[in-house]
Amino acid sequence: MGQYPRELEKQVTLKDGPKLLVRPIRLGDENLMRQLFHSFSKETIYHRFFAMIADMSLEQLRHYVNVDYEQRMAIVGVIKVEDREKIIAVARYDLDRPTNMAEVADVVEDEWQNRGLGSFLLKYLAQIARTRGISGFTAEVMPDNFRMLHLLDKTSGTIKKAFVDGTIRVALKFTNEAISC
Repeated sequence: MGQYPRELEKQVTLKDGPKLLVRPIRLGDENLMRQLFHSFSKETIYHRFFAMIADMSLEQLRHYVNVDYEQRMAIVGVIKVEDREKIIAVARYDLDRPTNMAEVADVVEDEWQNRGLGSFLLKYLAQIARTRGISGFTAEVMPDNFRMLHLLDKTSGTIKKAFVDGTIRVALKFTNEAISC
């Protein structure tokens, strides 16, 4: 794991008023990630994991929080609940070195969806990826996951989509224009 990039932390105000901290994920966030997972509806679980799963193993959770902040990055949206942090969203990428494209995923707790958080996280993650020399994002999306498809469409770049084996494969090449978030 690389050194925690504190400079990527930012305070964000959502379009309907709530303030939260956006920060890179850290080792030790396993329990917060498990709580986030258990807050998801069945639909959100299916769209994010392509299957109905009841829980995440400790091994899976460790994989999700163990990033190097360069080739594997995850940023989370965090609120305070009774002086404790609560993760309400996560966006992540994993770089495929041969293509210099990173597979991306973005998920927001159901209660916090449709408030601009998923869009902000994806744009911020794209901005981070560009500063690390990554060419763009790829994603496999369920055809009925209109929210994720819409988020990808709104992210700055040239987008191509193809229906393959029951999913929509998206390739989003970053353009030279700056990504604002």
